[in-house]
Amino acid sequence: MKVLDNGTMTQFDILFDEVLDGSLIHKYRIQDVKGLPRKTKCLEKEIGEIAQSEAFTLEELVSRMTGCGLEESYVYLSIWEALEKKQIQMLDLKRFEPVSKEFEPDDIE
Repeated sequence: MKVLDNGTMTQFDILFDEVLDGSLIHKYRIQDVKGLPRKTKCLEKEIGEIAQSEAFTLEELVSRMTGCGLEESYVYLSIWEALEKKQIQMLDLKRFEPVSKEFEPDDIE
């Protein structure tokens, strides 16, 4: 049995997250609800509930938003923009705290 070193494991984790949609299994927390559409009572309720939860998956957020009648591509774009603006933040699965720093390719040893 061959054990991978930390650098190799980190590279595989990054590939999984970026190429194989691994980010969909991570847990997230809403930092600022202003980044998400809340035009209807249904959306206001769903976004409010998920914002108060300890953590959620992006799949759950998409499901709640499309369940209120929003078109899927609009939902994905809204979530993507909220992620870029740090209004939705990925959590550290071990501690359920926001991940403290973003990965930079130079971090690989």
